Amino acid sequence: MKNPNAREQILDRIKNSAHRQRNEQNGITGKAQKKPSPVFPVSDLTLTEQFQQELEKIQGTFHSVKNREELLNTLNKLHDNYRWPFVFCRDNELTEILKDAGLEVTSNMQRFPETEAALTGCEWLIAETGGVLVHSGSTSGRKLHFFPAVHMVVATPMQLVRTLEEALIRMEEQYGENLPSQITHIAGPSRTADIEKTLVMGAHGPKALHVLLTEYE
Repeated sequence: MKNPNAREQILDRIKNSAHRQRNEQNGITGKAQKKPSPVFPVSDLTLTEQFQQELEKIQGTFHSVKNREELLNTLNKLHDNYRWPFVFCRDNELTEILKDAGLEVTSNMQRFPETEAALTGCEWLIAETGGVLVHSGSTSGRKLHFFPAVHMVVATPMQLVRTLEEALIRMEEQYGENLPSQITHIAGPSRTADIEKTLVMGAHGPKALHVLLTEYE
C-alpha cells in the first residue's frame, strides 16, 4: 500500500535541502562579489570600460554622455539614423528629456503596436557581461524591453556593478521579500542562429540596443 503522505514527505525534504544549501552559500544575501566571477577572465579595466567592451562584443552600442546637451544630441542622432515616428516612454523624467530633444513621445498603449523605438531606464549595468538588468516592477513594465525594434537605455555610472551576483544582491537588499516578479538580464540585441546557422538579428526582440551612460541625472 502506498504511503499517502509520501508526496508531502518528498516536498519537505526538497524544501529542507534547499534551505540548507541557501544557508551554506549564504544565499544571494551574502557579501557582494565585486571581484570577477571564476567563469570570467580578470579585467584591469574600469567598470565603464569593461561594460563598453563587453556590450560591443554582443553587438550593443555604447554612448558616453557627459551632460544634458550631449544626451539631447545623442537622442537626435539616433532619431536621424533610424527615423522612427515617435518614441514610446513611460518614465516621466525620460519623457521630458525626449520632449526637450524635440522628439515626439507617447505612452498611449493604443499606439504601442506601432512602436519602433522605446526609451527606458534600468536597474543595473553588468560590467562582466555587458548586460542590462531590468525588471517588471519598473515604470517601463515588461513590454518596452522586448517589443520595439530599437531599445534605448539611459543609466548613470552609479548603476554599474562588476558582476551579476552583485546586482542581484543589491536588488534583494533594496526590495527584500518584495522582489519584482520578473528580472531580466538583457545581453545585447535579440538574435538567433537556429535557422540554417544564419545569424538573424531581432528575431525575438529588439534589433538594436543602445546604452546611454550619462553623468546627467
